[in-house]
Amino acid sequence: MIKAMKHNGISKILPTTTAITIAIVIVVGVIYVFMTKSESWPLAKNTGPSPEVEPAAVVKLVVHPSLGNYLTDSMGYTLYVYGKDKPLESLCENECARIWAPYLADSGEFRQNGNDSDLLTKRTSIIQRTDGSYQYAYEEKPLYRYEQDGQPGDINGNDVDGFWSIIPVE
Repeated sequence: MIKAMKHNGISKILPTTTAITIAIVIVVGVIYVFMTKSESWPLAKNTGPSPEVEPAAVVKLVVHPSLGNYLTDSMGYTLYVYGKDKPLESLCENECARIWAPYLADSGEFRQNGNDSDLLTKRTSIIQRTDGSYQYAYEEKPLYRYEQDGQPGDINGNDVDGFWSIIPVE
């Protein structure tokens, strides 16, 4: 109910507490619906990646003063190849894969990240491991991370056992 009051000779209409509460509930409800349904509202729920966001590169190039150019993962951790692997086939399983973690992909579908003319991207592919998981490969060589590389830039796995090495890139 709306009541009329006179204050200093001026008529004012004041809503009752119930009317104010109902108005607030309606406004909040409209804002909520708009925020959760509208794609243009900046706080709207994100139901997937936006088309203008580009995923990070799968492999990156690092320049080392004595080793030259070599590959890292998207976070800067050194990637390695295993000399006993066959082209597009990983032979590192069980205990080996615990120490030398396969650089796993989310699925068997390779998404070109970044510029299609990027040589690193063109040389990268995905293989399927015997356990059904998917692993990145570079020039048909499965890629791994070494457990003793504690931070980006470490190269503790280079030349381990004569079979493990960084991936030189020219």
